[in-house]
Amino acid sequence: MLPQRLRITEATYEHIKRTIGIAPAEQGGMLGGNRNDFIVVHFHLDDTATQTEVSYSPNYKKLNKLLDEEWNPAEINLLGFVHSHPPHIRRPSSDDLVYAHRILNAIPQLPYLLLPIIISKADTEAFELHPYAVVREGKAVRSIELALDVINAERRDQIVLSPILAVFLIAVALIVWIISKLLNIK
Repeated sequence: MLPQRLRITEATYEHIKRTIGIAPAEQGGMLGGNRNDFIVVHFHLDDTATQTEVSYSPNYKKLNKLLDEEWNPAEINLLGFVHSHPPHIRRPSSDDLVYAHRILNAIPQLPYLLLPIIISKADTEAFELHPYAVVREGKAVRSIELALDVINAERRDQIVLSPILAVFLIAVALIVWIISKLLNIK
């Protein structure tokens, strides 16, 4: 199933906006969360990447170490990478797709790779986030544009808790019904 939306918490969105969003093009970082809901709740700025005016190459050794030592033990899954482009390139480049293809090949359980593109306030008058994902297509990959949902963290917690509350209420109602039948109460 193809992704339709990039869902990201407001705090994570603001963190990206305050870091990549104010620096010149070709800055980036890693996006993390849970692959069950694919809500981006973590962002790690890759401040040791190799950059030029027209390219961003992640420091994969440092990021792999972060994944191995911090994110994976805390059950934070890699969901994607975010990075900025010069103002005239508002979608993943061909080099971005090559890199995404390598990641998807290396992590077969990752159904797709989020790859939003930032246009920085440093390069234009305003911050822009262009949501994309890279999906497998046979032996190749392609990028698809997504809708953007910035989620309030408090609301996200309510969404997670509401099914638990519903199960609890059903269990209580069932227990009350069983007791009423046992006591023959009408």
